[in-house]
Amino acid sequence: MTIRAAQAAAVGAAMFALIASLSDLDAASVVRLAVTGAALAAAAVSDLVERRIPNRITVPAALALLALWAATGASPGRIAAGLAVAAALLLIGVAWPAAIGMGDGKLGIVIALGLTDKALLGLASGIILAAIFGAVQLARNPSSRSSGVPLAPFLALGALIVLVA
Repeated sequence: MTIRAAQAAAVGAAMFALIASLSDLDAASVVRLAVTGAALAAAAVSDLVERRIPNRITVPAALALLALWAATGASPGRIAAGLAVAAALLLIGVAWPAAIGMGDGKLGIVIALGLTDKALLGLASGIILAAIFGAVQLARNPSSRSSGVPLAPFLALGALIVLVA
């Protein structure tokens, strides 16, 4: 992880933990959201700079979130919809790699595990924001069609929006 990504991770963790604390969530939820915020921020920076989301960001975050779920005895039903969307992202990444990267799909899993019942709305918000950005970019510069849009910053923003709302 680059220094910039590590700094972003610290800011993301602090921001998500602060929002969780202000929402009067329990300690396990604050930690869960801090891990989520760290992974999202680091992934966003990595996607912007390198145009990829490394496994060294998503896999440890997903494993930590799974451990938190196991420790708290949380219901799998709370994350089912988010995991379904993450699975769809992974399938699109396998079937059509030019559309969505595998890192985006794995980041979807992190969002599903981190945001629980708000994950579906967070993922949908991020995808809609990315689509709007892409449409504006394409309208302004039709030759930008092949450049693509890094999805991680928009997924992070979508997650943040639903967390604050």
